Amino acid sequence: MNILPAGKKIINAALGKFGYSIHNSTYLAHLKNEIDALREENAIQKQRLAYIQLPPIVLSTLPKSGSGFFQRILEDSLGLMPVHFDDSDFILDSSMLSHLKIGNRYLNAHIDATHKNIILLTSNIKKMIVNIRDPRNAMVSMIHWIDYQQKNGLFAYNNKTRLQLKDVYQMDFDEKFKIFFDIFYKIHMHFLNRWFKVLNIEFNSKRKSIFTMTKPYSEEISDSEDPPCSTEVLLTTHEDIVNLGEEKIFETLLNFYEIPTTLFRYKLVKKDMETSRFRTGRTDSWKTELNSEQQEQVTSLVPREWCTYFGWDSTTARSEEREQEVIQASQ
Repeated sequence: MNILPAGKKIINAALGKFGYSIHNSTYLAHLKNEIDALREENAIQKQRLAYIQLPPIVLSTLPKSGSGFFQRILEDSLGLMPVHFDDSDFILDSSMLSHLKIGNRYLNAHIDATHKNIILLTSNIKKMIVNIRDPRNAMVSMIHWIDYQQKNGLFAYNNKTRLQLKDVYQMDFDEKFKIFFDIFYKIHMHFLNRWFKVLNIEFNSKRKSIFTMTKPYSEEISDSEDPPCSTEVLLTTHEDIVNLGEEKIFETLLNFYEIPTTLFRYKLVKKDMETSRFRTGRTDSWKTELNSEQQEQVTSLVPREWCTYFGWDSTTARSEEREQEVIQASQ
C-alpha cells in the first residue's frame, strides 16, 4: 500500500484517536480483509443478478408503515431496480406493470384497492405484498414526516384532497392533528378497509398471513375472453417488522417469492429520516404523543376487531382512567 507522506500524517492523526497507526500491521491486515470481503460480496451480487431472474415484486403500503424499509431491502439486499410510480391518486396503470416484466424490478407504492387496481393486479401479478400499520401510529408518523420534509424544503404534501400543506411545521401539534385527522387519517382508514374487504379477512378467526385475491368482474372484459385470475397476497404489518425483527421479515419475503435464502444476505438498513424515512419505529406513538381527547377521537374509528386481529392496543388514556374508577368504586 503506497501512501504519500502528507497522507500518512492525516491518516495517522485520525487512527491515533482509536489507538491505531498506519504502521500497525495488524490493523492494515484487518482493513485489507474487510476491503477484500466487500469486493467479493459485490462481485457475487453482480454475478447472481446476471444469471438469476427474480420475480417482479409489488408492494402496496399504507403511508408511514415501512415503505422506506422495504425499499432499502429490495434495492440493497436483493439489488432490484424500482419502477417509478406517481401515487398521488394511488392508481396503477398497465405501463407500470409491464415495466416489471423486464426483470429484477419492484414496485413499492401506496396502491389503493380500487376496482381498476385489483383488475390490473390480478391480471398481471401472481404475488404481491400488502404492508400496513396501526393507523393511529401512522398518522403521528406522517405529521413528523411532513414536518421534516417542509423544514428541509423538500415538498408540499399533496394527496386526494389536493390540499397543499405549507409551513405545517410552524403550527402547534393540536393544529396539525386537526388537519391530519381529516386529510390523512380518515382517507387511510378507507384505504385499510378496502384492502381488508378485497382480502376477505375473517376478523373473528386466528390471524393469517397469506390471502388469495381474486379478479373482480368487469363489464369491459368478458369471462370467456379473459378467465378469472388471482393474486396471492402476503399481508405484513409495521408491528411485525418491530416485533419479529427485520431479518425475519426479509426471510419471509424470500420464502413467499420462493427465492432461495442461501443466495442473498440481509444488509442492515440504516435508520434515519433521509435514507429509510425512519424516525423512532415505535408501536405506541399515538399513546405517548396524543392527549386523551385525541386518543379517543382516533380510536373511535378503529374497529375493535381490527385491534384484536392485529394485536393493536384498543385502550386509551380515558378508557384506562374509567377502568380505574370502576375498580376503585368496587373496592
